[in-house]
Amino acid sequence: MAGGCFPHGEKKLLLLDISNTFTKWMFLDGTDAPLPQPQKTPTASLDAAKIKRLFSGAGRAVICSVVPPVGKAVKRLLPQARFISYSSPSPLTFSLENPARLGADRIANAIGAVSLYGAPVVAIDMGTATTFEVVDSRLRFIGGIIAPGLGSMAASLHEKTAQLPMIDLAAPSSVLGRNTKDAMQSGVVLGYAGLVQHLLDAIKKELPASRRKITLVATGGDAPIVLPLLEGTVIHNPLLTFEGMRVVAGEIWSQHTNSSRLKKSISY
Repeated sequence: MAGGCFPHGEKKLLLLDISNTFTKWMFLDGTDAPLPQPQKTPTASLDAAKIKRLFSGAGRAVICSVVPPVGKAVKRLLPQARFISYSSPSPLTFSLENPARLGADRIANAIGAVSLYGAPVVAIDMGTATTFEVVDSRLRFIGGIIAPGLGSMAASLHEKTAQLPMIDLAAPSSVLGRNTKDAMQSGVVLGYAGLVQHLLDAIKKELPASRRKITLVATGGDAPIVLPLLEGTVIHNPLLTFEGMRVVAGEIWSQHTNSSRLKKSISY
């Protein structure tokens, strides 16, 4: 990725990830700067005053938003901000029915995965929802999967029943629960790991790139719980979404953008 540092005295670059449950952000001195640990706040807490207090110091901004009202509020504060979309500059092309409807987080994850690990690659985001993004060896985003998140599964059991409690998201010591909590942890946590494993196996079988190793990379708050339960090697990168945003920022603001940007195309 082309990139660099911004001129001395220029305001910092804001990378902002507005997700369903939490909003996370970081400020960078340039697109080559090391990524720090992001700050975060509940997305539901972001009113106009808080948005202004947290983000008004940004000079440039790249935003990945899946919560349109919050994204629009940030846009009013930072009209120069660039929002991640299928038309953002990146190495990817999109072989989808309607790329304009693809979630910004899924796009950022795919861009980050390709930039760091090459292709073919599968990026899995284990958050409120679980998403799988599949990029083939020709750098085509060829499709994906959306499933419930681990926490969403546990919350649904609790909210849709009269007596089942909310449980800690941890793997039980045995698949056979001897009490309600352990039985729920088995069904939710081990069952969720089975869902992820089955879908990964199905993706590998369907990809024509089976002749070549497919890299698997996971991000999202529940990844540390689930990854030890999966077979094979799955890379854990908690900053994958930010890596994708940084790639886009580098393509937009690098002095070498015109020579380094790959022409985008969309096939239907």
